[in-house]
Amino acid sequence: MLEELKTELERFGRENDCANSERDRRMLNITRETGEFLAVLVRATGARRILEIGTSNGYSTLWLAEVAKVTGGQVITVEFSEYKAGLAAETFMRSGLGSIISLLHEDAGQVLRRSGLSWRRPLGAVPLLRMAVPSKSNGATSCTVLRTLLSVGNSGTTPGRTL
Repeated sequence: MLEELKTELERFGRENDCANSERDRRMLNITRETGEFLAVLVRATGARRILEIGTSNGYSTLWLAEVAKVTGGQVITVEFSEYKAGLAAETFMRSGLGSIISLLHEDAGQVLRRSGLSWRRPLGAVPLLRMAVPSKSNGATSCTVLRTLLSVGNSGTTPGRTL
């Protein structure tokens, strides 16, 4: 069932991205090979707490959550776009992995500032698996997230602090 859902999301992402030039409406999904690589990273490190920034329609999250289920882990994923967060929520419900995925429909910069995470060892052993920053028309989100990563990474906070 999960493989069929991944294949469906791959097809949807390709078709959607060909039909839409507006960035906010494009899925910009990772490739299957990248998903497999992320799964290897999570499995190899035994990561149990995984943070993903930029959920889109939830395709990449499925790769992370599938392995997190085996490691007894949890995935926290952040999406700014209401449209994409809605697609992701539906994906997670259909996947059977919804119980190990926490979807935050928020600005990633605010989540990071509020969390006080150390980016030397955030939420587990994998420092940062994937980061696709949602864009605002003025680019403020990208700059805010980068500044937050830098300041949190140098703040000396306790590694592994949860949201």
